[in-house]
Amino acid sequence: MHRHEFCSNCGERLKPQRTGRPAEYCDTTCRQEAHRKQNRHTNDPASTCELDVVLFDLTGNLRDEVRHLLNALENPHTPAEEPLASLMRIQQQAEKILPGMVGRARLRGVSWPRIGDVMSLHKDTVRRKYPDVDRILQRFARPRRPIPLPPSTADRCPGSGDDSDTSHAPKAHSQIADPAVTSQLAPVLSHLQRASKISLRVLGERTGLSAGHLARICSGERFPDWETTAAFARTCGADPAALRKVWEDADRHRTTKRCTTTSLDSALRYLHQRAGSPSIRSIVIASSNLLSEDEVTATLDGATVPDWEVIRRLVFVLDGEPSFFHPLWEEASTRRATQKPTPTRHSPRRPRSAGRLEELLTTFGNALATSPWQNPHLTNPLSDFLRQHPVPTPIPALTQWPIAPRI
Repeated sequence: MHRHEFCSNCGERLKPQRTGRPAEYCDTTCRQEAHRKQNRHTNDPASTCELDVVLFDLTGNLRDEVRHLLNALENPHTPAEEPLASLMRIQQQAEKILPGMVGRARLRGVSWPRIGDVMSLHKDTVRRKYPDVDRILQRFARPRRPIPLPPSTADRCPGSGDDSDTSHAPKAHSQIADPAVTSQLAPVLSHLQRASKISLRVLGERTGLSAGHLARICSGERFPDWETTAAFARTCGADPAALRKVWEDADRHRTTKRCTTTSLDSALRYLHQRAGSPSIRSIVIASSNLLSEDEVTATLDGATVPDWEVIRRLVFVLDGEPSFFHPLWEEASTRRATQKPTPTRHSPRRPRSAGRLEELLTTFGNALATSPWQNPHLTNPLSDFLRQHPVPTPIPALTQWPIAPRI
């Protein structure tokens, strides 16, 4: 077996050892440093290109929200609660970007202890909080605004395209799509892009589309038209005719699902799920207590259709676009107004035991008050049995002992 005379990391002479595996490093510190160097060499900075595109879009949205906060502070006519609400939205957006920044640092070869020092946390705490970089990337690598609604609403609402995407392509090139519909086409396009080893930035320059727009198409969050799909395939070196059948099947399935209607409560629940399913109490706090827990619960459950101001505040807290929900609210309000409410009679609340006893007496009162054997045409089989077999009389005691009076 070959023995190393010098440390593979620092070059110092190794101490001779008679037993065990031949040492390659002088101590644990050198071994860890060598592994870190190897990881830095393995992790090419270009591997975070797609992640950088998504982080750039999210950071741009955060920048816009900060500008909105500054304008709200400078404008004396701004509502008193608007700066606080804007600050809460900034905090929520920063929390969404944080996992991606941690994943990017790990992909770039930054160690957990260094990340812990930057975040003022212990390295084990950071490692437990962000254990899987791939899961983190799948969790937040999606367009933040607008929040895609189910297909019927997203297709009929104007302005569903992102400004960063439409700067290089018309809105008709792709539409917000349901992930279940585009699951057939998106993996094929993503595989073509990876097999061609062409980055999204270069692919966007060749096709005339933005890198963020192409990233959303590959992730299945945007459905491209056939011209965009064909240009994508040609740029990646594939035959567009091979993708024609896949695109037609996905488009047919998408058109079929578009016929379904979307209700206000289902769209709000979808938005609530996309926001990470925050608790009702967290939503109330984020709204500066302008919303109540009963209002939020009843609205998400579809038990009531509140005023538009309540819907608007709820959508803002969940990081959505109110213009998408206004047609749904109008439709739900009209439907609720045409329905005749069923009159309900509210009775005072009674104790549980008293109410239960009253229910039993009401239900079985007739049976308890009238014996079935009072009918002369009916005979009691138990009485006939006792008449044939008389009950024996008990034997009295032989001696009656007097009871002494108590003193």
